Amino acid sequence: MKTTIKNFQTIDQTISSIFRILSTTASDNSVVVRERPSKTATFCKGIISVFDRNDIRRQEEDKTFRATPIVRYAFYPDTYNPSRIGSIAIYGENAHTLCAIIRKQRAIFGQSVISVSIEKGLRPFIDVRLRA
Repeated sequence: MKTTIKNFQTIDQTISSIFRILSTTASDNSVVVRERPSKTATFCKGIISVFDRNDIRRQEEDKTFRATPIVRYAFYPDTYNPSRIGSIAIYGENAHTLCAIIRKQRAIFGQSVISVSIEKGLRPFIDVRLRA
C-alpha cells in the first residue's frame, strides 16, 4: 500500500494523491471528504476532512445535525515555490498526540518536515511546515 506522495507538478495533484492515501488507509468507520476552501480562505489551496461514518449518516437523516470532522487538513502553498505545498494546518481533538508523532517521524505523507508546532487560532491547530 502506497503511503507517500511523489513530487507532482501542481498542488492540486499533490492534494489528490494525499486524498487517495487517506481514503485507502481510513478505517471502515471513517469517511474521507475533499472540500473546497471557502472564499474567505484566500491562501488555502485545498481541504481534506475525515468524518465518523455514523455522523455522516445522521447528518443525512437529520438536517439540523452537522457532522464535525475528526481531523481536517488545510493545505497552503510554499512561499518561494507556489506550485508546491509549503505548509499544512491540521485541526483535530488529538492535536498534542498528533504533533508529537509528526515531530518524531519528521515527515507527513512522505514529505520531510521542517517544523511542527501547535498554534492558537479560533481553535488550536498543528502547523506543519514542509521542506521544499
